[in-house]
Amino acid sequence: MCTACTLRWMVAVSAWTSRPSNNSIQGAPDIRRPFFFCWPLRDTLSSMNEDRAHLAQLLRSVEKKARRLSWSKERPWRTDSHVVVEDGVPVVNLHDLGQQLALESVRKVLQSTGSLQAGAVIFVTGSGQHSLGGQAVLKPAVQDALLSAASGTDWQVLRNGPARFALVYDAEKAPGSVQGALGPGFWVAAILFLTAVVAAILWG
Repeated sequence: MCTACTLRWMVAVSAWTSRPSNNSIQGAPDIRRPFFFCWPLRDTLSSMNEDRAHLAQLLRSVEKKARRLSWSKERPWRTDSHVVVEDGVPVVNLHDLGQQLALESVRKVLQSTGSLQAGAVIFVTGSGQHSLGGQAVLKPAVQDALLSAASGTDWQVLRNGPARFALVYDAEKAPGSVQGALGPGFWVAAILFLTAVVAAILWG
């Protein structure tokens, strides 16, 4: 690429990333703006903390019941370790729960989606390594419960990994990475990489 073309490309990228966006995802950075200037850190962290705190409180009764499981001393289920946030999306890890408590957790979360901000929730089921015979028990049960809840609605149930399901209950709020799109982190890294390449060409 010639120097003039490279400079025109850099100007175009700068102008594009500076444009205001009318359809930004709530709780996520507007990737068309320089993230180091426009990242809504306070709002993002607030929404993340609120979602996690809400789910932790919601599932406190499940945590108490999980203490009675035969394996609870070796593999305790606690909200402080099994309810987390990844990339702005709350994640409920159902590992270390029996099928009954896992489905109870799913039902509680489904009933509270109106109080969450992320637009999606991820459920981790595991692959059945701790089940009798090594056969997954939680995975098919949770999948059926989510598909049943989503039936007749605009909700989506998407695979988020080998033993993870993402329930997208608000596509406008949910990060694109959960819905299969490349997330803001990818584009930020790509822009930084291309900028480094251009700098090396110009001043190398």
